[in-house]
Amino acid sequence: MTATYQAPGLGGLFLGRAIKPVRCEVQVGPAPYNQSSNWNFRPGIYTAKDVVREIAVLFESVIVQLGPDPPGTPSTRSILMDGLRSSLSHEGREATLLLSDWKSAEPCEITKQALRVGGALYSYASEVNHKVQGDPHLTVYSPCEGHKWIPPAGRLLRSARSSPILMMLYNEWLHQMTCLRDGLLPYANFEEVQLNLQDTSARGTRPLEEIRENFVLKIRGGSANRADFVDVAKVFTAPSLPSGGYGFQYQKGTVLPQSLFSEGRSSLLRYIPTALVEAGNEPVLFDFGSDLLTSSETIDTSSLASSSAAPSRLIETAITAEGTRRDSFEIGASQQLKLIGTFEKGQSFAVGIGRILRGLDQARHFDLSDEKWLTGKKDSGFHEASEILSVKGTLSQTKPVLIVVHASDPVVRLALIGKLEPGSVYLDGAPDGFDTPSIQKGRFVIVKG
Repeated sequence: MTATYQAPGLGGLFLGRAIKPVRCEVQVGPAPYNQSSNWNFRPGIYTAKDVVREIAVLFESVIVQLGPDPPGTPSTRSILMDGLRSSLSHEGREATLLLSDWKSAEPCEITKQALRVGGALYSYASEVNHKVQGDPHLTVYSPCEGHKWIPPAGRLLRSARSSPILMMLYNEWLHQMTCLRDGLLPYANFEEVQLNLQDTSARGTRPLEEIRENFVLKIRGGSANRADFVDVAKVFTAPSLPSGGYGFQYQKGTVLPQSLFSEGRSSLLRYIPTALVEAGNEPVLFDFGSDLLTSSETIDTSSLASSSAAPSRLIETAITAEGTRRDSFEIGASQQLKLIGTFEKGQSFAVGIGRILRGLDQARHFDLSDEKWLTGKKDSGFHEASEILSVKGTLSQTKPVLIVVHASDPVVRLALIGKLEPGSVYLDGAPDGFDTPSIQKGRFVIVKG
């Protein structure tokens, strides 16, 4: 029997065939070297922690080749680890990703994410200290990538104990860790994502180099968006896919916008171990398609009678592609996803994921306990969610009336967000950083419960 996957935080939402995550699909331990002892990153499927362990041989080989520390001198291991901490830091001369708002009371989403990822990678590197065997003969050619060393590391690696080979080993380790950090930034659950690192021409995390500089500049300038994150996310998972789209599927899972699972604005993505489309090992791009086009069928809610009927319970729900069998679409072609569902009273709906994402990006949040949301409520209409969702087309509101829809099911709320006119929706629940607005007439209010 094929196992199915249910989305976290979204009740019984069916998300295709579950894929069992792997710990690591290459042997973890000392890497096999060729006769000249050049470092080779072994292609395979890795988690972030696995990558850190795989490249740790670079660090440990520096330690071995430097030899024992002379009496009364600082620990070589501590000095070089401090260099990694500074390289992954958000400030300072050695930082590889400067973040201007990290001291802010409300730092932006990507700043919080960069701090999380950088801290986790340093922790992983600390965990594997002493656990990977260094190679006394290991070499690597590592072109200068502009990484600045902390002064103690610079003095150590330029001392009589060292050599140009050790400088390149250390430089390569820092660069691999830096590229790994930047390649993980798109993922809200970066610890779980299965990285498909198969490129033998650009070892380890170096495939990110082609787009990394522009990506970092956008982050520092505050202009990085979901589209940028999707393209960066493909590098370590589905590099053959073209630019664009809001998500994708590859041999080890699916990547979709995090906002689908949190009902909040987010540029981040979430890795989920599932296959929505049976495409073998071929990657599939999920794009907006017709979801961003203006609906040819727009229904004004004034044509619908208000309803105080008891809510109809959702009994079946799934995210599905237009074609779900391998022979029903061209391999490599993009797909459009839909959220579908059926209520116990027989009503059903199908809402494009692209429309839901657009609605989430434009929705405003409010705090139900704040009485300001009551502005204009005396001229209100109440509608049952299943009745709204069963109407064909997009629903708009032209009259100065506040339309209130109660929806306790998170999947129903997502469907409503995609069904209602973009920019006209208010959601119950104010995330951190959102001011409670005074809800105007002529809008839709989706209330939990």
